[in-house]
Amino acid sequence: MVPTKRARGVRPGSGLLSQFHCESIIYSFTLPAGTFNQRAFSRRTGLKVGDRWNTGIYPTDPSAGYHVHFKGNLGKDEVNVTVEYWDGSFTTREEGMPSAESIMDWIGTLVREPSSRAHVLASFEKPLKYWRSLFNLPFKVTMGGQEVTIDGVTLELPKNLSRAYHALVATSDKTLDASVNFSRTVEFATFKINEEIPTLSEAVKMFAEETVAS
Repeated sequence: MVPTKRARGVRPGSGLLSQFHCESIIYSFTLPAGTFNQRAFSRRTGLKVGDRWNTGIYPTDPSAGYHVHFKGNLGKDEVNVTVEYWDGSFTTREEGMPSAESIMDWIGTLVREPSSRAHVLASFEKPLKYWRSLFNLPFKVTMGGQEVTIDGVTLELPKNLSRAYHALVATSDKTLDASVNFSRTVEFATFKINEEIPTLSEAVKMFAEETVAS
C-alpha cells in the first residue's frame, strides 16, 4: 500500500498546513468491531484481524503540499484507526490507492455510521515575528536556590466551539509551539481538511495572539 511516484516542484512549507504554521493534525478513532466492515477492508488491503498497518497516503494534486500517515490495527472487539496529516508532499497517489484528499471518505465507506468521534492533536509552530503568547513566556523562577527558566506550560481550556480541551504551549528562539487536543465529530463523506484546519488553528487564539498578519 505504499506509493512511490515522485512529484515535482513541491516542498515542505508550500501547502495547506504551512499556511497556518501547522506541522501535523492527527485524528484517532476507536471503532467497535461490529461497526467496521473488516471483511471489505481485508479484501482491499490484504490485512486480517490481529494485523497492524502503517502506510503513506499521498495527494492526487501535489500542490496540496501535505501527505497522510494511515495507521491502525484490527482487533476482535475494536478497530483503531489513525489518520495523520503532515506538512510536505513528495509523491503523488498511485493508481488504485486512496488519496490524501479522500482518505476520510474512503474510511467512511467501511464504517456503518456516517460519523464518528475522534481525538485530535494539532501541532503548530507559530513564528514569533507574527505571534506571541497571551502570558509571559519564557519566565524565570527560583528553585532549590537556583534560577530556572520555564519556557512552556500545559493548559486546561474552557468550553469552546472548536471543542479544544487541552494545550501544551512553549517557546523557542523563533517560534511559539502549541500542541492542542480536541474532541471532534468527523463526518466521513463530507470531511475536508482544508475546511477543518482554520477552526483548529483558531483555537490557538485562546492563549496566543497574532501581532502581524502572516
